[in-house]
Amino acid sequence: MYFRMSQGWLRLVFWALIAGLLQIEVASGQPAPATIDPFNNRHALVIGNGAYRSSPLKNPVNDATDMAAALRSVGFKVTLGNNLDIRQMRLTIQQFVDALPTGAAAFVFYAGHGVQHGGQNYLLPVDAVGQVSAPRDLDRVAITVSDLLRDLEGAKPAITVIFLDACRDSPFSAIAGIESGLARTVPRASKGTDQGKSAGDARANLEGVLISYSTAPNSVAADGSGRNSPYTTYLKKYIASPNTTLETILKSTRSGVTKDSQGRQTPWYESSINGDFFPAGSDQISIEALVGMFLPDRDQNFVQGATYMMAWDPAVRSPIKWHHAGLKTGSNLNDVKLETMSSSWTAPFSRTGDVIITVDGEPTHTVLERTRKPVRWKVTLLGARNGALVVGLDNNVWSQEFGGFGGRQFLSEDKTCRKETSTVYAVNLQGKIPAWLGESRSCGSAGCGYDYQLFTDRRDKSHFGCR
Repeated sequence: MYFRMSQGWLRLVFWALIAGLLQIEVASGQPAPATIDPFNNRHALVIGNGAYRSSPLKNPVNDATDMAAALRSVGFKVTLGNNLDIRQMRLTIQQFVDALPTGAAAFVFYAGHGVQHGGQNYLLPVDAVGQVSAPRDLDRVAITVSDLLRDLEGAKPAITVIFLDACRDSPFSAIAGIESGLARTVPRASKGTDQGKSAGDARANLEGVLISYSTAPNSVAADGSGRNSPYTTYLKKYIASPNTTLETILKSTRSGVTKDSQGRQTPWYESSINGDFFPAGSDQISIEALVGMFLPDRDQNFVQGATYMMAWDPAVRSPIKWHHAGLKTGSNLNDVKLETMSSSWTAPFSRTGDVIITVDGEPTHTVLERTRKPVRWKVTLLGARNGALVVGLDNNVWSQEFGGFGGRQFLSEDKTCRKETSTVYAVNLQGKIPAWLGESRSCGSAGCGYDYQLFTDRRDKSHFGCR
């Protein structure tokens, strides 16, 4: 009796220690992320089927095209297929899977008709509609989601994410046993294997998988009256958000769709992914998004010609790794400086951080080593206590590959400011106040080095000798 009670107490102590360790892990707020190279190992298959022989859909090709562009913008290598028949669809999937490297983040986006039968979800090629007279025909002319998952699993990706914007009205409403909407995905037996064993193996293979549906199970989603479906409208908007987890993106998408549809359509997802995955990166951001983070919204009492302070804390989920908390100041009010290649600014307060800046989804610079580690840009905010007057960007790296940010669509050159070693660009971002981005450069045999200054006061153009 004494011995058994001691074992019980030992078990209590053991589990108390485990609980304590778990509490420490939870308190740290650092979930174990998936081990995925953020720049070179992201792959997406995007399919939009709308040109059905009957029951055509207006938006899937737009949805697929826009999602492909959004994924490319954050570094995904995208395979895009539109209006595919069954042969083309099978071939496209097989080629994507064959080229998928081990340990990749594998995304699949499908827009088009989708139906369910017997607990299985079927994605319909454009030639499927006229070839189905009974549920058994679906296996011959359509693609099941469970078979797609099985094929992807063979490539051993780190995570697999499937977006299904495929819950429109069924084109087979007159055929008993084929239902509109999609069911929760149920793995099915692989061909030529024991039913019980293969089903169990398939369930095990669902680890590291997320499936997102444009609406709740067994419900029907709208095709959309604009360019995109409601689901794709929000998904493409949020998928490129820096420092944002995949699940946060899906929750934001669900919130937007549910609100716009007044509760008639509620996107749904199921996940077995452990840790967090950041589709647009947790420490990288495009130059357009970075500039937009600092600039105030135009509708906040915008007055032409007024001087505006920029934000000290540009976003709740800022990808910038700040080097200190709060504002940083020197021993007197004018000894904090932002030194550039062409000039300098002084102000009483400053803040510094760093971040990887991307152009078309790729980092602007990489260290020419085996790992090709991306170069981080230093971010310097300078201003008064209530906001920044100028934001500086520099990295002290000379490169023959990087040609500056001047080719971006949101920048237009101010011809009155051009010098041999500097250029000023007017910044025109939708919904944001006007601003300027000054570029200073110095070139030599090793290439060119660049630094930038973002400001909202046109008088600061004098730093670049503008007329």
